[in-house]
Amino acid sequence: MSSPLPCAGSWISEGGIELFVHRRSNSGRMPVLLLHGASAKHETFTFPPSEADLPRNLVDWLFDAGFDVWLLDWRGSARVVDVARESGALSSGRRSFDLDHAARSDLPEAIERIRSATGRQPGDALGIVGHCMGAAVVAQAIAQGSVDPEKTPLRVALLSIGLFYDVPADSRLRSQDHVLERLLAGEAPPLEIDPRRGETWPTELRDLYSNLVPAGAHRPAPGRALSAAGELCNRLGFLYGRPYLEANLFPTLHDEGFEIDFERGRLRPSRGDLVRGRSSRARAVVRELLTSRGSWASGDCCGKLLVEPLDGAFRAGEELEIDGARSGVCARSAPVEPELLAQFGAIPLRLYAHAWRNLRRGWAAPFDADEEDASLVGVAARRRFHSLARLLLLTGERNALWHRSGIDRMAGFLSRGDTAVPTRITRRILRGYGHQDLLWGRRAYLDVFPEIGRALTP
Repeated sequence: MSSPLPCAGSWISEGGIELFVHRRSNSGRMPVLLLHGASAKHETFTFPPSEADLPRNLVDWLFDAGFDVWLLDWRGSARVVDVARESGALSSGRRSFDLDHAARSDLPEAIERIRSATGRQPGDALGIVGHCMGAAVVAQAIAQGSVDPEKTPLRVALLSIGLFYDVPADSRLRSQDHVLERLLAGEAPPLEIDPRRGETWPTELRDLYSNLVPAGAHRPAPGRALSAAGELCNRLGFLYGRPYLEANLFPTLHDEGFEIDFERGRLRPSRGDLVRGRSSRARAVVRELLTSRGSWASGDCCGKLLVEPLDGAFRAGEELEIDGARSGVCARSAPVEPELLAQFGAIPLRLYAHAWRNLRRGWAAPFDADEEDASLVGVAARRRFHSLARLLLLTGERNALWHRSGIDRMAGFLSRGDTAVPTRITRRILRGYGHQDLLWGRRAYLDVFPEIGRALTP
């Protein structure tokens, strides 16, 4: 399971909301600030686990590329919501849980804290990477001038969304129901919507969920209950849209399995190999190899195998075999819960409603704006984006949560009337990728992260 990075500081922001910033320190190098999606938290960037010499998650990849990596749990974070619920701020500050407050307060405050901690001056370069609604916060902050690229050289990567919103047809159908507005207008509106198992939804939302089965929904095998990860995936698909292409995912994200810690490795297993315990006769199929130290050639490699168990239980101290040849020695084996269960939590109702209002409009606007408000997609906003040192607009060709047309429209908006813009603005639509697998795909470190790195590099 991914682990949270050490907290590098917290503060009380607008509305009495406590925010948290985390760091993987590369002192003296250019800071890069990462903003996760709503209902997620900063660990969205620390999964999957890296090998000793292979950075598989975005935090480790950027660190190895020479960046000072900072991560913000902003007011859309499931962790921030949990803390606000316990402190009472979720209720007392309910009107501050929207994109307006995040763009006006959370992002600028985090930037100032990074500057203070690193000694960076306003004229020193800074990188920002936003994913999903984190990207929407970054885009709105630039458009409205909360973050001023004319004063600070900013290199920005927006993943999946910018100022323009579009979704596949089934998600658009749900947005037209206006169920969130009806909930907000009720006598006792819920403060949050939580996709996790055991959480109770308002009746209207629960009824809509039972009648609108998300595309690609998981169903239990005959005679078995639906797994917790399958149920969470279904709820995520209903609330937001299909979150990822499962075929791309790192194996422990969605599926239950086992991990085998090994030592004295001399024969390198490959994905799909059948591994057997010599004394227990337990068998499993290798899903992924995570080496940590040592060398296969010298027979002292140590690491971890992620496997799909077939039968039996591996024993500590027994030899591991592949095709009858000794591969290594089992040091420990244990079941692994799906990482997905730890990645998502509650989303504030007001923030959720703000996103759907923008969706129905087709572009970003303040929470209380009318349907025609174009204040964030006008000439002033375009000029601010033109002032960015670099901008990457990136999404997956098969993104079923935010349709790629939103990124296409963003690129068209920024290219209007300025022939110099394409030299600073890059659009990338990655074939074979969806939404969250841009970060969690087993090949993301090869296909996606280098695109982000190029946008952040002078």
